Amino acid sequence: MEPFAPSPGSGELDVDPGFVDPDNGNYFLDSGSLAIGSGRYGDCRGALQHNVWVTMIPDDPVIEVAPGSAFRFTGILQNGTELSLNGDVWIMLQLPGGSQYGPLHTFNNLSISPYARLAAEGVTQEIPSYAPTGIYSYIAYVGYYPGWKADSAMLQFTVTDAIGGGNEEWLLHGWFGAEPENLPLKTAVLNSYPNPFNARTTIEFQLSNPGDVNIDIYNLAGQKIADLTDDHFDSGSHIVTWDASDYSSGIYFYRFKAGETAQIGRMTLVK
Repeated sequence: MEPFAPSPGSGELDVDPGFVDPDNGNYFLDSGSLAIGSGRYGDCRGALQHNVWVTMIPDDPVIEVAPGSAFRFTGILQNGTELSLNGDVWIMLQLPGGSQYGPLHTFNNLSISPYARLAAEGVTQEIPSYAPTGIYSYIAYVGYYPGWKADSAMLQFTVTDAIGGGNEEWLLHGWFGAEPENLPLKTAVLNSYPNPFNARTTIEFQLSNPGDVNIDIYNLAGQKIADLTDDHFDSGSHIVTWDASDYSSGIYFYRFKAGETAQIGRMTLVK
């Protein structure tokens, strides 16, 4: 990808500040706009939009990992302008079922010098032992977290059913010289997997603050048949497992309650 050519405009900021495409409503500043750094017309998002890239190069072209193990890649952040830029990098995960999870990691308010290329080899992403098998998309964004994205890069990896190690979190090591900050996420159930399932399924949930959590299981008739947990949990991600060996095939529901948050999800038991 080549950087966009600068378009500095006429030099008269009130006449032609160098917006990217004002005719189509894009009032970000172009990378060559003389308004950048002048305190006029906002910030340097125009330069960031066109001329900063994030790249991930896996150590192995085909990434297949066992639950509890890890994969490695080279992470690159590149600035193609003569400006010092600030922004954020964050990583999201698309689960095998297609739902989004994350951010796994965030790096906030990063600074990158003019024309700099920051490359980190041997970045290691741990895969927790509870990760279900299937194909995942691992997506890195650069921009302003959470909604404004200047560029992205994606790796795909497959979690196999082989026996792995003992990793229990989605930890990342070695990018930008520090461990990432895991942002507090909203309180919610993230997923139940596998679903459909045979005998055992796992319910994963996250808490933005420490608190009491209650998870019950109901059958299709609305009868409560199991209490999975009624306990206090710290903020962060957690899992509970339902062993349905003594129940017949059919449709079941979990009811999750934590503070003001309540959620109901459907599960299918197939034997």
